[in-house]
Order: sequence, then C-alpha cells, then structure tokens
Amino acid sequence: MLASAAHNPLVSVVIPCYNAERWISHAILSCLEQSYRPIEIIVIDDGSTDRSRDILASYSRVITWETGPNRGGNVARNRGLALAQGTYIQFLDADDYLLPHKTALHVAALEQSGAGVVWSDFQHRYEYPDGTHILTAPLNRAPPTTDMLAALLSPWWVVPVAILWRREAVVQAGGWDVQLAMVQDKAILIDAALAGVTFHYQPGCVGVYRKYGKVTVSTQNQHRHTRTYYRILQQAAHRLAHAGRLTATYQQALAASYLHLARKVYDLDRPLFTLLMAEAHAAAPHLRGVQVNYISARHRLAHQIFGAVATDVIVSHRRTLTRQLRAWRNPPPRQLHSHEEAHVT
Repeated sequence: MLASAAHNPLVSVVIPCYNAERWISHAILSCLEQSYRPIEIIVIDDGSTDRSRDILASYSRVITWETGPNRGGNVARNRGLALAQGTYIQFLDADDYLLPHKTALHVAALEQSGAGVVWSDFQHRYEYPDGTHILTAPLNRAPPTTDMLAALLSPWWVVPVAILWRREAVVQAGGWDVQLAMVQDKAILIDAALAGVTFHYQPGCVGVYRKYGKVTVSTQNQHRHTRTYYRILQQAAHRLAHAGRLTATYQQALAASYLHLARKVYDLDRPLFTLLMAEAHAAAPHLRGVQVNYISARHRLAHQIFGAVATDVIVSHRRTLTRQLRAWRNPPPRQLHSHEEAHVT
C-alpha cells in the first residue's frame, strides 16, 4: 500500500494480468503516480507465460500480487476483489493506464453524489509496430439518456479504466461473470443497473484505453463476440420482462443494439444478421416512426425513409466497400499479439 493520507478512504486497484509484459509496468506506474492517497494495488497474474511475473516481482514492495493457472480475466478480477480492502474499487486492464488526477476526481465525485459508480471520458492510444503511437482526443462519454439502464442496453459504452466503483456496488451487481470471456465490462454494468445501483457521470478525461495491432481479439472473433453480446442483451430483456419493467424506452435501446450488432455480422453470418434484425423489429416494431436516441441523426432519417432492414443492408454494403477501398489504399501493418479481452465498438 502507498503512504496514507489522513481520513481519506482507501482505493483498491485490481489489475488482471495475462502475458502483459509490454504494458504492465505502465499500468502499475500510473497507479503509483496518482495524486490521491491511500491506494493499494493488487495484481492477479492469470497464468502468464511471458516475463509478466518477473516484472510483478520487481514491484513487490509497492503492490500485492499472486499468480495461478489461467482461468480467465473475470476469475482474476473476482480474486482481486476478494483481496481488496478498499472502500472504492478501480478495475484496470493491464494494458491501459490512469491519468494522475483520476482517482482523486472520482473519489470526490462518489463522496459528493452518493452514487455507486462514477465514470468519465477517456482516450484511445493506438500503438503501431514501428514503435510509434497516436493518442486521440478524449472521447466524450456523456450518456445519451438520463436513464442509465437504457443507455447501457443501447450501443453506448464505457471502459473500466474510466470507471470507479463503490465496493458494495460491485457486490450488488454480483461481481464479474466468470462464464464470459468478452463483453464482460458491459455485462457487469448492466447487472449493476438492473440491481438498482446508481451512476454518476463526471466530465473530464481520466484514463487511456490502449489498442494495438491491426485488430483486437474480439474483432478477430466477431461472430463469437456478437453472439455473446446478444445473449447478454437477451438475458437483460428477460429479467426486465419477468419484473414487468420492459418499457418502450428499454425496447428502443435494445432495438438499437440489435441493429448495431446486425451491421457487424452482415458479411459474416446472414442467419445471425436476420435473427438480429428480427429481434430489433420485435423490440421496436414502430421503429420507422420513432426517434431513436441511440443512433445517429442520419441513420434515423434513413430508417424513416427506407425502414430498418433496408437501411442496415445499405449501411453494411457501404461499410464493406469502404473497408475494401481503405485496405487497397493502405495495406495493413503486421499484426501484433492482442490482449486477452479487448472491447469492440
């Protein structure tokens, strides 16, 4: 644990680590450089086969860490949570990093708002094989609606590096689902919202989400990612329906997500595309005349003119042609090894 500041609540940072020798030092240092105290850093190595454990051992004076067999990132996160002593919990992927003011800003926001979860904006950092990188402008993560469950059921998203939890909010959400290998960050937020956890948006950029190589793991396995995401949405819809809470607002948000997923698999799996389009229509049968807050203005206009199915077929074809043209003009760089649990947007 770092040196304490009197009367401040302890923040526990939980970092799952799997073959992250390139990034883990940066993640740990970003915690050590926080302006807030006290902080404890807990790293759970998930059976790494690279130099990750040697690097963690070099930080033994300032972190708590342990290693074990490879059982998945969510098992590691839950184990870190079990070891954590903090009032507040920061989940941090090993290849992301916090900005120095992040913890102080978020603790103050939780203390003042009384919310269970606070989140803010973040940046993407794209790493290239030649050692160069691009750091994007902050991505505004203000929610598209004041109803956080509706926002989370829609394609809107936020990543763990930009979030801080109260410990009891994580427990209320049920922890991390160990059956999920992807989309788990979305799933735990939906579970929290369904359980009645309150959320607070704090403007400002607080962390950096790293991407590297040509594609992420989830993009390479888009079919599996889409089916996992679809299953998470279906489970949420069933829970809402069972509780008599599946309102038109939530159905609209679900429809927007089904359309979002359908566009991604149009070229990969036509039966799945058809299923998702049918789900979108079933969730919001009057989509043609409804102002859907969770898709772009141009997309809404196209829906009103052409209808949902025709619009998404057009968009899918356009995106395919754009990708092909871009690939022809700019041959992709050599792929790098991707991290275990990347996010697809």
